[in-house]
Amino acid sequence: AAAALRGDGRVGARLVPGFAIVSDAVRLPDRIARADLVLTGEGSLDAQSASGKVVGSIAQLCRQRGRPCLAVAGRVESSVDGIDGVTVRDFSRLAA
Repeated sequence: AAAALRGDGRVGARLVPGFAIVSDAVRLPDRIARADLVLTGEGSLDAQSASGKVVGSIAQLCRQRGRPCLAVAGRVESSVDGIDGVTVRDFSRLAA
């Protein structure tokens, strides 16, 4: 998972997840609250997608705001039944 130091790099700096910084900068929680549907995606949707990846973080924001979330992926690992709060559909056969 991506992370960054917040602060001047000397006293008081702390390690912060990269998603949190970007999410705050673009006011993502507010935008999700106003959305009818949120689309997110990644190249491979797998068991790690729910924790620490963008898909899981966006799904959590959607869940907290009562908004539907649809994940699009180039590959869906068979062990993924779904990420809590995200609708997962396998469309890989359409790419033939």
